[in-house]
This record gives sequence, structure tokens and C-alpha cells, in this order.
Amino acid sequence: MGAGWGAPQIRSRESSLLDITAATGSAHIAEMQQHSIKTLRAAPQVEDFSDLSQTTVNDLTIQQKLSDLLKSKALSAPKAGTVFVIYLAPGVQSTLGGLKGGADYAAYHNFVNLEAGEIHYVVVPFHEDVNRHANAAGRAFAETALNPNGQGWF
Repeated sequence: MGAGWGAPQIRSRESSLLDITAATGSAHIAEMQQHSIKTLRAAPQVEDFSDLSQTTVNDLTIQQKLSDLLKSKALSAPKAGTVFVIYLAPGVQSTLGGLKGGADYAAYHNFVNLEAGEIHYVVVPFHEDVNRHANAAGRAFAETALNPNGQGWF
């Protein structure tokens, strides 16, 4: 989410972030397997290149975006266990309460009840280091799978 994903040097990391459960040897994936949590292949991605450089994205912004995408059918209605992963582009300022993305948290997970049902999601602020970026996404995804209605991690 954000216009920064249109830059060629940033777009090149997309493939490494598309399926965060494909990483073999990941401690997060191993923990899910230990608890018999199976993952399916990632669904097709939905891109939003909105210019968000003049605003701060908070959790309500994310929830509204998910609601809009579900209503417009850009996102398919989720099945039980579906987790949406939202990657914020470089330059997008993210907050969660009084906390700032990238400084106070690497990623978080939450859920919201919408017309389509209970929607679980992960928000991953941009990180320059692609490995740290992918690791934050993988960890938050695993936390969602292991404790879907619990608090996010920081």
C-alpha cells in the first residue's frame, strides 16, 4: 500500500515478500507446523499505489481500506483462517496508538469485524533491509496464526 511500491528498485523485492510462508527453515513457520497450523499458497496480490506521503496511516485507515477492497470485490471474501498481509511502501508513516512504525514496531496484527465477517490482518511498515522486512512479516503472520485475537507483537 502506497505509491513507493511503483519504484523499480522497491518492486524488485516484491517476490520475496509475496509468500512469507515459503521460506524454509524459518523459526516462525516451524512454530506454526509444531502447532499443526497449515498454510496455503498466497492469494493473488492487490496493489494500491495511492499517494500516502502527506498522511499518517493508522489502524483505522487500514481497516477502512480492507472494508473498501472487500466491498468493491477487489479482495475475495475471506474464508476461515484467512490473513491479509499489508505491506506499507517506503515513505508511508504508520502509527498504532502512540507508537510509530519502524521505530516502535516492525509489524503488528489485528482483526476487525466487517460486513464480510471477522477479518484478520498483518501490517508491515517498510524496512530498507529486505530480510528484516520479510522476517517481520513472517513473525507477525505466525503470531496471527497462533493467537489470532491476541495482541500484536512489538
